[in-house]
Amino acid sequence: MKNKTMKILPFITLLSSSMMLFSCSNDPVENTSSSPNAATLKISEVSLTLEKYDSYQLTYTLKGSSDFVYWTIDNEEVATVEDGLVKALSLGRATISVHAGDLISSCALDVIAPSQAAMLHLSHEEIIIGRGDYFEVDAYAIYKNIRYDVPFEVSFASSSPLDVVTYSKKESKIRIDGVKEGTAYLSVHMEAFDTSMNKQIKVEVIEL
Repeated sequence: MKNKTMKILPFITLLSSSMMLFSCSNDPVENTSSSPNAATLKISEVSLTLEKYDSYQLTYTLKGSSDFVYWTIDNEEVATVEDGLVKALSLGRATISVHAGDLISSCALDVIAPSQAAMLHLSHEEIIIGRGDYFEVDAYAIYKNIRYDVPFEVSFASSSPLDVVTYSKKESKIRIDGVKEGTAYLSVHMEAFDTSMNKQIKVEVIEL
């Protein structure tokens, strides 16, 4: 009986040691990304909605890293991003990301239709000038209370005589020269911010 006990005991001891070895080898490894000292990158907005043509400045917070930071967007038809400045170009969705080494932080962007229409503004819509004199009219677009100098076209209105005035344009100015007494009408056409706009200028030429 004694001999049998002696034979079983080494087997039990060996089995117990094996179990301890197996248990130690499966201890969880610490996740360095969750360590308080791990590098972190956080974008200022996780979601953003812009109207077409609007802009927005995104920022980021980077801690524990000196890696180079750069921005990307997965749909350049919807918007562009440069140094965090987002410019909405067309309706749709895109993801904007800021990168630093292996770190990435992203913002979901939705670009929607403009809530306002642009307006064509003329500094003068009715003018009186002497024959041989000239007058300049400023033409530009107003969008969300901001002035934009955009291209435009000028022509005689269909009912206007063609010999009362002459006109020319340079940048945002329309120069109107009085040729002879009478009344002429000029049409101004402009397209901006998905809006087609038309206005008329009434010009009366008098003999001084």
